[in-house]
Amino acid sequence: MSLAPVKVILIVGAGRSGTTLAAQLLGQVNGFFSAGELNYFWDAGYGRNQLCSCGVPLRGCEFWSTTAARVCQIKGLDTDEFGRLRTAVGRRAKIPRLKYRALRSRQFNRELQRYRKILGKFYTEIARQSGAEVIVDSSKDPAHGLVLAGAPGIDLRVLHLVRDACAVAHSHTRIKRKTSITHTEEFMPVRHPSETAVRWNTVNLLSWALFAGRDRYRLISYESLISDPKETIVRIAHDLGDLADPVDHIRGNVAELSHSHTALGNPSKSGKGVFVIQPDDKWKSGLGRVHRYTVRALTLPVAALMRRTERIGNQ
Repeated sequence: MSLAPVKVILIVGAGRSGTTLAAQLLGQVNGFFSAGELNYFWDAGYGRNQLCSCGVPLRGCEFWSTTAARVCQIKGLDTDEFGRLRTAVGRRAKIPRLKYRALRSRQFNRELQRYRKILGKFYTEIARQSGAEVIVDSSKDPAHGLVLAGAPGIDLRVLHLVRDACAVAHSHTRIKRKTSITHTEEFMPVRHPSETAVRWNTVNLLSWALFAGRDRYRLISYESLISDPKETIVRIAHDLGDLADPVDHIRGNVAELSHSHTALGNPSKSGKGVFVIQPDDKWKSGLGRVHRYTVRALTLPVAALMRRTERIGNQ
């Protein structure tokens, strides 16, 4: 008897858009598991032995070490192959070939089938190890979504999270240390606001174009999540995860986060304990007027499309 496909909610969108927060809040719902940014797990996470949200390095974490060992039972598989296959078939530059079969070479097809088989096994083992019915993946990359859409044993649902472009641009100008890396001091990328605006346009437009036509697609703004977190999480969990149970870990703007095993993500939004959900409005005073006007001008058409899509989804 074959197992039912694993429900996977992939969160797509621009970096610094609140994806880690959304994943953590969803991961506390009964039957859900926030796994982190699984697209980068094997090379950036497990390969470099970064910290799990439980506080233990991934290779020493019982959850992830057991999961990895089971996945690596696939014949001929070693952990280095994940990064190689992701580079070969899973990058954003490969989207045309992922979308259209006619553009694929035989080698690309072989590598894509191999990668999808491995990912299917990976997510199945995460579900088995966690006991969850829904895996939340905050990888953000729409190319990863196209790979997952054809992976065996995966029932893909897409949450498109969009944050105000000026807020994202300001966040990328701030220096943030990667606290999940303990053996050396590394920082998250810093970018000019204009570059961030172009990236914001690209990833949000791609995410919309590739997934908005799916039955299980939902676009939610970060601002909606922050203003009414419980109602927003309930709506997402119902629409994308077939939620039946109540959401008890959010009261007003306060969330109680329990022990978790999230790999990778924004270091300031992972962990456990009582967490106050509040808007980050530092960009309103921190992002200069010229930069603010420039970002607004560059992102105006795409931002309007995102707002319209959210409104239609809420009707």
